[in-house]
Amino acid sequence: MNGVRWLDQRGETLDCPTVIKRASAARVVLLGERHDRAGHHRWQLHVAAALASLRPITMGFEMFPARASPILAEWVAVT
Repeated sequence: MNGVRWLDQRGETLDCPTVIKRASAARVVLLGERHDRAGHHRWQLHVAAALASLRPITMGFEMFPARASPILAEWVAVT
């Protein structure tokens, strides 16, 4: 995650391992992005992979269209 700058609530810079460790202890982690920025999507992938390496995770995606809801509900029911 080169080039990523992490700041805490006081504006202090944190290193990536510290952020991932803290996030892995959280019940919910939200990762935002601009939809047209591939770099943002790569960053999300790296954060998700780092978290998944520490514990099981569940991911939700807001980008699925409403017409996919029945398909997603079926998938959730069998998993």
